[in-house]
Amino acid sequence: MERDRKVMGLLAGALIVIFAFSYAVGYYIGKQAGIKEEKERCEVEKKQLMKTLARITPVSRPQPQIEEKVVGAPTLAELQKEEETK
Repeated sequence: MERDRKVMGLLAGALIVIFAFSYAVGYYIGKQAGIKEEKERCEVEKKQLMKTLARITPVSRPQPQIEEKVVGAPTLAELQKEEETK
């Protein structure tokens, strides 16, 4: 029983050491990669995406002008003619 506990303790300790080491290596590599370069790359991609979307969207296309017809109120003479024909 006691031997199993020692083995489990050693395995748990080894796992913690491996986890800490891999985390430290990943942090160090990620820190050296730099965030500035990634931000610049994202900005360039964002501008290209905006240009593409501007070409696709209907807002960028000229809209045909709609002619509005104004219908005036009927005159008194027209109203009398309609009443006579009824």
